[in-house]
Amino acid sequence: MAGLVLLGRFTEVNVPLLRTFVAGWLVKGFFLPFMFDAAYHDVEWLLATDLREQLLASQYGWYELSYRMLFGLDVIWGGAGYLLTLRLFQTHVRSVDQSLDSWVVCLVCYTPFWPLISTSYLAYEDGLYWGYWLADYPMVKTAWGGTILILLGIYCWATVSFGARFSNLTHRGILTNGPYRWSKHPAYLAKNLSWWLISMPFLSETSLAEAARLSILLLAVNAIYYWRAKTEERHLAHDPVYAEYMAWIAHHGLVAKLRDVCRSRGALPSGR
Repeated sequence: MAGLVLLGRFTEVNVPLLRTFVAGWLVKGFFLPFMFDAAYHDVEWLLATDLREQLLASQYGWYELSYRMLFGLDVIWGGAGYLLTLRLFQTHVRSVDQSLDSWVVCLVCYTPFWPLISTSYLAYEDGLYWGYWLADYPMVKTAWGGTILILLGIYCWATVSFGARFSNLTHRGILTNGPYRWSKHPAYLAKNLSWWLISMPFLSETSLAEAARLSILLLAVNAIYYWRAKTEERHLAHDPVYAEYMAWIAHHGLVAKLRDVCRSRGALPSGR
C-alpha cells in the first residue's frame, strides 16, 4: 500500500488498509521508544544489582526485589511485542482502533502525558504507603505485601500471555488463555487493585476529609482504566471471536462466579 502511494498510483490504493498501516506505525512509533527506555533501565539495574544483597537489604527486601523484577519483565516482554509484528508468526496487526477517545484514554496513561496529569490533577498519593501504616503489624504487613505481589504477578502474567502479540490500540488476535480465562481485563483489574493496597489513600494523618479526597482521586484513575477497557472492547467486538468470548466471560468469568456464590448464599436476589 505504501509503495503504491510513493509511486503515485493513488487510484489503486486501498484507503482503509492504508489507514490501518499508518495507524499501526503511529502506535509503534509512540510506544516502542517508551518500552525500550524502560526496559533498558530495568536491565541496567538488574546487571548492576547484587540480587542476594538486595534480598537481604531489609526485612522486606523480598518485596522490593520482586516488585522491580515483575515490572522489568512486563516492559521487556511488552517491548518485544511491538517489534515482532510478523505475519509469518500470526502476530501481525489485524486492525488498529482509530477512534479518538480510544487514543486519548490510552495515551494519557503514558509518558509524557501521565506525569503531568497525575501530579497536577490526580495526585492520590500522600507519600505514606502500606509499609508505613502496617509497620506495627508485621504479620499483616507480610500478607499485605504478598497480596500486592500476587496482583502484580497477575498483571505481568497477562502481558506474558500475549506472547509476541502485545500492543496497545491494536487487534493482533483474540486472547482467551492465562488470566483471560477469568476476566476480559485482568491486567487493568490487578493493577488498579494494587494501587489501592500500595498507597492506601483511605488512610490519612491529616483528616478523614483528606482520606476521602485522595480516595476519590484514585477512583478517578480507576475510571480512566474502566473507560480504556470499554474502548478496547468496542474495537475488538468487531471480531466475532471476541464477541463470543465476551458472552462466555459474562457467564463463566470471575465476576459471574462470584455473583453465583453470593446468590447461592442469599446475598443477592436470584433475578426471578
